[in-house]
Amino acid sequence: GFHLYNSIFKQYFFSPYITFSNDKGEDLTEMPSMYWNNSFTSTTPSKTLVSILLKFETIEALEGIIKMGFKEGFTMGLGNLDELITTLKK
Repeated sequence: GFHLYNSIFKQYFFSPYITFSNDKGEDLTEMPSMYWNNSFTSTTPSKTLVSILLKFETIEALEGIIKMGFKEGFTMGLGNLDELITTLKK
């Protein structure tokens, strides 16, 4: 999809606007779009808290993305990230 970054603060925060796109990279305006706020806070020398806030234009956009399996896919993606970080620590 299309990513427009509203702001980036290296190692602390980034905020993209994300849309779905077709195989040609063209924006699919009929699909839900969302704003992400991603922040990273060091809690100890070896741990970082990741906070993610998603914002939608309408409740229908939120409901649409949930129906498409976003919750399950996002949960799986975070699990994959945890596994990757664990293997990198070894």
